[in-house]
Amino acid sequence: MKQRFSSLDVKVISRELNAALSNLRVSNIYDLSSRIFLFKLAKPDHRRQLIIDSGFRCHVTDYARTTAARPTPFVSKLRDCLKTRRITSVSQIGTDRIIDFSFSEGTYHLFLEFFAGGNIILTDREYNILVLFRHVPADGEQEEVKVGLKYNVANKQNYSGVPEITTARVVDTLEKARVLFAQEGAAPKKSKKKNADVLRKALSHGFPEYPPLLLDHAFAVREMDPATPLEQVLQDQDLLARVLDVLKEAEAVVHRLDQGDALPGYIVAKEDARPPEDEETTTTATATDGAAEQPKKPSLLYEDFHPFKPRQFEGRPGTTILEFERFNATVDEYFSSLETQKLESRLTEREQHAKKKLASVRQEHEKRIGALKEVQELHIRKAGAIEANVFRIQEAMDAVNSLIAQGMDWVEIARLVEMEQGRGNPVAQIIKLPLKLYENTVTLVLGEASDEQDEEDETYSSDSESDEEFDDRKRGAEKESSLLNVDIDLGLSPWANATQYYEQKKTAAVKEQRTIQSSTKALKSHEKKVTDDLKRTLKQEKQLLRPARKPFWFEKFLFFISSEGYLVLGGRDAMQIEIVYRRYLKKGDVFIHADIQGATPMIVKNRPGTPDAPIPPSTLSQAGNFCVSTSTAWDSKALMAAWWVKAEQVSKAAAMGGGIMPVGEFTIKGAKNFLAPSQLVLGFAVMFQISQESASHHHGAQRFGELATDDSKPEEEAETEELDATEAIEEKEDSAGSDSDDDAGVEKNPLQGVSEASTAQAETAPVPQVDDMHDEKDEEEEETGQDNTPDDDEPQSEMAVAEDEGMGDGTEAGDSVTSSQPTGKRHLSARERRLMRKGKPIESAVPETPAAAKAAPPKTTAELPSKASPAAPPPPADTPKHNALPTRGKKGKAKKGSTKYADQDDEERELALRLVGAKSAKAEKAAAAVATKANQEREREAQKQRRRAQHERAAEAEKKRQALFENGAAADDYDEETAAAEAADLAWLPALIGTPRPEDEILAAIPVCAPWAALGRSKYRVKLQPGAVKKGKAVKEIIGRWVAETTTGKVKKEHAEDAGLDRATAEALRAREGELLKGWREAECINLVPVGKVRIMIAGGAGGDSKGKGKGNPKAAKGKKKLLVSTARRLAGCRQRCVVRTATTMTSPTPSTRILSVQRLSEGPGTQSLAEWWASERKKETDEAKALETAARLLRESDIPVAFPTETVYGLGADATRSAAVQGIYRAKQRPSDNPLIVHVDSLDMLDRLLNPGTPHQRDLVGNNGDSGSCRTRLSRNAIPAIYEPLIARFWPGPLTILLPNPTGSMLAPEVTSSLTTFGVRMPASPLARLLIHAADRPLAAPSANASTKPSPTTAQHVLHDLKGRIELILDGGPCGVGVESTVVDGLSDPPAVLRPGGIGIEEIRLCPGWENVQAGYRDGSLDVKEVPRAPGMKYRHYSPKARVVLFEPDSAPSAVARRIRRDLQDTAVGEHKIGIIRTSHWPQGLGLQNTSDGPQPLTPVTSAAVDGMVRFALSVHELCHPTNTTKVIYDCPLGTEMDTIARNLFSALRGMDAEDVDVIYVEGVSAQDGELAAAVINRLRKAAGTAIKAL
Repeated sequence: MKQRFSSLDVKVISRELNAALSNLRVSNIYDLSSRIFLFKLAKPDHRRQLIIDSGFRCHVTDYARTTAARPTPFVSKLRDCLKTRRITSVSQIGTDRIIDFSFSEGTYHLFLEFFAGGNIILTDREYNILVLFRHVPADGEQEEVKVGLKYNVANKQNYSGVPEITTARVVDTLEKARVLFAQEGAAPKKSKKKNADVLRKALSHGFPEYPPLLLDHAFAVREMDPATPLEQVLQDQDLLARVLDVLKEAEAVVHRLDQGDALPGYIVAKEDARPPEDEETTTTATATDGAAEQPKKPSLLYEDFHPFKPRQFEGRPGTTILEFERFNATVDEYFSSLETQKLESRLTEREQHAKKKLASVRQEHEKRIGALKEVQELHIRKAGAIEANVFRIQEAMDAVNSLIAQGMDWVEIARLVEMEQGRGNPVAQIIKLPLKLYENTVTLVLGEASDEQDEEDETYSSDSESDEEFDDRKRGAEKESSLLNVDIDLGLSPWANATQYYEQKKTAAVKEQRTIQSSTKALKSHEKKVTDDLKRTLKQEKQLLRPARKPFWFEKFLFFISSEGYLVLGGRDAMQIEIVYRRYLKKGDVFIHADIQGATPMIVKNRPGTPDAPIPPSTLSQAGNFCVSTSTAWDSKALMAAWWVKAEQVSKAAAMGGGIMPVGEFTIKGAKNFLAPSQLVLGFAVMFQISQESASHHHGAQRFGELATDDSKPEEEAETEELDATEAIEEKEDSAGSDSDDDAGVEKNPLQGVSEASTAQAETAPVPQVDDMHDEKDEEEEETGQDNTPDDDEPQSEMAVAEDEGMGDGTEAGDSVTSSQPTGKRHLSARERRLMRKGKPIESAVPETPAAAKAAPPKTTAELPSKASPAAPPPPADTPKHNALPTRGKKGKAKKGSTKYADQDDEERELALRLVGAKSAKAEKAAAAVATKANQEREREAQKQRRRAQHERAAEAEKKRQALFENGAAADDYDEETAAAEAADLAWLPALIGTPRPEDEILAAIPVCAPWAALGRSKYRVKLQPGAVKKGKAVKEIIGRWVAETTTGKVKKEHAEDAGLDRATAEALRAREGELLKGWREAECINLVPVGKVRIMIAGGAGGDSKGKGKGNPKAAKGKKKLLVSTARRLAGCRQRCVVRTATTMTSPTPSTRILSVQRLSEGPGTQSLAEWWASERKKETDEAKALETAARLLRESDIPVAFPTETVYGLGADATRSAAVQGIYRAKQRPSDNPLIVHVDSLDMLDRLLNPGTPHQRDLVGNNGDSGSCRTRLSRNAIPAIYEPLIARFWPGPLTILLPNPTGSMLAPEVTSSLTTFGVRMPASPLARLLIHAADRPLAAPSANASTKPSPTTAQHVLHDLKGRIELILDGGPCGVGVESTVVDGLSDPPAVLRPGGIGIEEIRLCPGWENVQAGYRDGSLDVKEVPRAPGMKYRHYSPKARVVLFEPDSAPSAVARRIRRDLQDTAVGEHKIGIIRTSHWPQGLGLQNTSDGPQPLTPVTSAAVDGMVRFALSVHELCHPTNTTKVIYDCPLGTEMDTIARNLFSALRGMDAEDVDVIYVEGVSAQDGELAAAVINRLRKAAGTAIKAL
């Protein structure tokens, strides 16, 4: 895998970077890791991110990355030197792997080395090293690299040019390589095998300008073996000529790469052979797409990248070559993919470690609780054993106490007990040695109550009581594993001992409760600690890479989209306001402003297609509200009015004197249209950018018509300086201009920035205005890419000239309007205030430094002197430094010096200085000061002349602009490419919506701050009012709340229903929105809020007090509860749906379960369809039709299931679309709720309606009684996967169940699928079953109609036996034909799998196309407790009778089985009195057990058995513990020799044995190769068996 640049990569990337980055300035530099750095480069309307990985790569990236919190010393030094510097060129040094970034015309050079350990070196113009990333010591030919030394570029590879390719050079290279390889062992050092690519390696040494991979490509093109021996090439001239051709081919490739600045790139990728993601991740991704499943493309792993298409990889199996438009995009995609893989791996490893740690703690707690429960259970069992053996315990206690009372030694007592045990004394046998007489206790071995009852029963059934009792006690001694060792206190009675154990149980129970409480608290505490640790560690990790969204051009301004879809723009500062005016204010637009201090003027962009159409009043009101909110009215909470004028009424030209207005100030011609005051309420919300295709589906909610591209072009291009003035942000005014009339046409306003007192004060001393609206200005400029540091050679703007020259003599014909932008946050000192009171200008005492003058924003109208008073003179540019505040103590010292040398003239002072040797320096300094002053005077005069000329050009440009307004042409001159890009951004306005739909393709989430009235359609919005919380804190709180709501918890079902979505769709939509919100940067969001302090007001809650603190009163708590509900519903979506619900008739189960015969209908309809058959039966009013009508009515209206026959077994059916009905199945069967059900349909049409719940046929399917009947949007149709088509064509109707994906908005009750994303469905072959489904007009969820875990029923009597009193109706259709359940297949997995064997064998399935490789996806045992069953019958024990089932494998010899059965009969511990034998093919009748020494025993047929041929016989057995023989009863049941007969009779035979109350059933197994049904039969037997015995 390629990790770093080759020399050819450096060559191509340097050309692309030179074209892409030239003239961009460095806005900042960040650390990404210890060796990866991020350079942010920008110019107006253009931003780039440059990634530099020392020694490995360098490219422009389109992905956003998380930067380090603090810069390293290396980055800090780079910032000091390079910040605000402009990149002038990017080039390669010779053909070496070194890139040279030149800044500010060669003032600085940044060298990037991509060989060895790599390095980043910053030098000055003379290549003196200033900063370097890694110190390199001198080593052999390697020169030392450290700070202070010169960086040598002349010794780099081919610095003076690339040598020509000649035969002599090739021969010399091969000779040197042969000698070198001979010294290294006749093969290159790193070769895996001898002479591998030896020729290519030799050429790499002699021609370093051609990378090895390029040579491989050339060898492949020329079809020459790169492993050709060097001796053979040197001796063969033809081979030598071919080597020259290879080098010429490489040279041609390099020559082609020299052409053009943008070359394609190629990535060599291989298919990912790793296992795919888990099912849950795949399901979530599918749900997120919100569309039908698409075939998943194989993932690729990137191996290599090249600036040319490598021939050596073409045609290689498993390898794909991806082409990209640019080589930079190739490198970005390649390395960003590698970064993402590393980050994902690291995050996954941390999460798994935390989960494992938490699981171990939980397991430890569960083990502790389990131990306490076992102790309680043991105490109960011991107490029960004492109560069950009271008399025997009393005998033992009396015996021991009597021996102790006789004074017998304890050791002798133990010997006596041991002796009596040998004699078979029953009292001694229950005493366990050693005795604990030192504790006054003895340990007794006691049986529990159930064991004693069995003993008593057997005792009374015996002919001889004494003998039987003796044998039972002996047998009890042999079963020690089931007995309890109980300590008995000899000082208490047996009942008192039992009471003592009960008390110990109570004590243990109390201890358990305390332990549970403390363990729960400890577990929660540990969970919280582990979760916090995980969050903290994950927060320290870098986030996954996300593609950086390219912002729209209007996002760098204050903007919002009104409720009618009009774009409203405003500037963040005076310069941006000027840009908005010059570039974007066109004919048909509206200019909105307010006569309030700090107000920001706004413009409303009209629709280009109808520029003369009036702007809606609501849009004007919202823009005016936003304008007033940016002023001081926000803090004072005053209701003030804004006004609006047309675009042609706004001008930069002064009405009189031909002057130009200062930056951010305008002249209004004509009358102002005042708007009604409105409450100052803003909102912070989310705009979602969706694709253009998705936007076309939002016509019903469309607010903004499609914007046409404005093709109007300027008529003249003479004023090119105006563009420079608009885009460049340079130094502010040096002096105040001419006078202006501030009183003309201005309404008096208590919040107005211009009052009589302030105007009078401003005549002599301008007062800086203080505002905190733009505290984050520097950060915002950095993010938006605006650069305030111009180059020395850039011209000054007309805007700056306008400030210097002023406005002219007045504005008699119009009003003077200012942007009222803040002038910076600076507090006046006491001295400055004193100077102001004296009427002296502040600048004369405290001059601005050049940096301060450059950063100061433009003055407002209130700061300009009026025409009644002369303007204050500007401060001199050469104000000496001693005018600044003097250092303490220097003033007195200077006074003493002036007094001491007052009598000296200049000549004497000069002579004195010469005598002390100080004359030369002082004189030179004084001369230099005079020369500097003269130069400054000349420069100042020249600048004044230049500014005057620029001012005249700006005034002329404004006149032309006004003339263009009258003609309706564009109001600004800027390049067509920029205009086209801006028009393309405006075309996205219809795709910026507040509430996305599930089917929308969401591209991005954009934060926006707008008037509250403009955010009515936003899904995520928060109201902001004037308050005391800083906007930064407020925005962080809002974003944090949104992220928490979208990434934690789940969407409630009722909220999803209110939005018209199913829960899975709502979850997927919310997850996508949360991912986008997490990608926001808080700094960018904070800068969107145009006010300083706010109060958060969220719908449904009070929002706390004015200080942002909550008040703990009940009303506030109630509001918070409403907030949670409101937010949860918002997260689910905002669309409402109409839900149609009809009450169902709840019928309680009755003890009387009816059986209605419908056997005649099992014959089928003949040639009639189901509809014709059913109509015919109803017309005849047959008993069967009435029975079916009753069953159909119960299925539609009742919640009690109905039993009906199918071709496999009897099913227990209920309406699959109603949860209450499906729950009735679980109640009747007592079936676990996580065991899914199979849906039965009567036709493919019904299945199609199930797969497409949004179709008009949905109402037909669920009628008026279904809970799922709702008004839904028509979705794309879901079809049955093609892989099932051959199975359906061959086996349907029949015993085959297929798994299908559960569609979005599924009508199936969630209990049917048990929370799975799939459901099983089949079309039964039984015509009676399909007729019932047709009559009910419902899909039926129908498992087997038996009690859970019992054998499946194949007759109506079997159903009645299990479910009598639990259900109301059984339809008797006679015995079932197949006898085992349906086969369940999963075609959604790869390869397909059989999840449950059944009526169709796997070999039959493999005959169908696409199913040749079907696998067995089932186990004959049951699943683990925590595993989720994908189909019925996979998890729990099934098909089990009451008796114990012992299964013998088919190869077991009958004689060996007979011996095993006889041994079990003789063993009294087994306790078998009645046994059953179920045989198939090889066992003889009764296994020959009926043939005894006294002759064959008579066989008695069992007439009540459901299986023909069942007989019973008696067998006399000599039990091991009994002196006489005991008679046992054996039942023999043959299933037949054919597999279909075996399958049909299996469950009946098991139920027949249960009816005879046998103790154990011995079953002859079948081989899985005996037929298509063999796998199903052996599967059922293994699930029913408690013991499986291999071949004997």
